[in-house]
Amino acid sequence: SKYPGVLLPATIVLVIAGSRRTWIEFRRPGLYAAMLIAAISFSPVIWWNVQHHWASFAFQFRHGLGDKDSPGAMGLLNLVGVVLLTWTPVVFVVAIMAMVSLGRRYAQQPAAAKLALVMAALPLVLFGYSSFHRKVEGNWPAVAFVPAVIVAVLWIAQQPAKRAGIARWAVGVALAFSVVAQFPEIPLLLHI
Repeated sequence: SKYPGVLLPATIVLVIAGSRRTWIEFRRPGLYAAMLIAAISFSPVIWWNVQHHWASFAFQFRHGLGDKDSPGAMGLLNLVGVVLLTWTPVVFVVAIMAMVSLGRRYAQQPAAAKLALVMAALPLVLFGYSSFHRKVEGNWPAVAFVPAVIVAVLWIAQQPAKRAGIARWAVGVALAFSVVAQFPEIPLLLHI
């Protein structure tokens, strides 16, 4: 239902096309079956837009990439702040550390790790860039959260003994944030 979701299939095509080792995936029927199912599922949105002069697509494009506000660096800081609080500071920092670390060795990563890495980084980079030119809403890069957590887990799993403390800290803080978000009355009852 959210247009940033288009980044996921775009990422799949980018990652497959980006390496000769993964080009074989273009010969597999499953990729095309998935594309067909996605196209059929999304066809009502396209049909409505055709009948309404592409109104929804045009609005979303202007809304997300226009130069009307031009908040500059403050726009990026706002986006980082929203994502930091949404993901929790520890999960956000661990995910960024993992993306940078795995990204430095991108060519050596297996295809699944490359896919998760690009799925996590592309929305953050795209909306980070857009935040300089337009106010970006905090939910737009949400499509990057699950892949970012997968990247963080992959990164931790590469050196589990060395990164176990980071993992425990990230899970504990994320759990605390989730409990407070789901039950905001707890801090009030504890007089915090």
